[in-house]
Amino acid sequence: MKKLLVFLLCSLFLVVTGCSQEEKKVENKSKSEAIAPLEVKIQMPETVKANENVKIEAVVTQGEEQVEDADKVEFEVWKADAKDHEMIEAKHQGDGVYSIEKGFPEEGNYSVIAHVTARDLHNMPKKEFVVGDQAAAPKADEQAKKAEDHHHHGDEQAKKVEDHHHHGNVAIEFHPDNKWKANEEITLTAHIKNEGQPLNKARVRFEIWQNDSAKHTFIDATEGNNGQYNAQTTFEAAGDYNVKVHVEKDELHEHIEVVVPVTP
Repeated sequence: MKKLLVFLLCSLFLVVTGCSQEEKKVENKSKSEAIAPLEVKIQMPETVKANENVKIEAVVTQGEEQVEDADKVEFEVWKADAKDHEMIEAKHQGDGVYSIEKGFPEEGNYSVIAHVTARDLHNMPKKEFVVGDQAAAPKADEQAKKAEDHHHHGDEQAKKVEDHHHHGNVAIEFHPDNKWKANEEITLTAHIKNEGQPLNKARVRFEIWQNDSAKHTFIDATEGNNGQYNAQTTFEAAGDYNVKVHVEKDELHEHIEVVVPVTP
């Protein structure tokens, strides 16, 4: 009788333990799937006066929560075509806002990237602005043409591995280069169409990560001509990277995911 009682108690313990472990797995999976992306919005004037300090802000959120515990927020600032880029550490102002103040003695076209690392996520949106006379800025069509010419030149130099994604009326075409190398700046390019026509004024982001890393990097793309979107990045190490192209406009939200090899 005692042996039977011991057997029943052991069996009950194993069942309870097994159920507890399964519930924990489901809970952890749900938490992983529920992780919201890190959102970063750069706020500053489109046009800045020369020799006048201007505040540049990064508003950092995750879902509906303001991120107050970012590990690092830096602004990368440079003048168009300049080789030297200035990195400036931002100060936390509260309410998910991190900012710097900077003056620009020279007129011309500038770019700023907010590098934000928080909660094992990374986002680096880019914004372009003008210092001085607005007329100094080249037309958007000219900038897009330069980006498109650069893309076609790359096609002539290397064989492209193409990936296409169609969902409903949306088509996403991404061209990863099979000759990308670590520690070299490269251009990510995606062509987006909706109902057979180029999709303009969409928000396009490239999400990059490796399978063995919890860190995901989000890079906002700049729109060119005919539904083309470009972004620059640098892979810090060789290996296989997952690159997901996110496309958002109004109620539309589509994506495509590709594995990209990066060589030493």
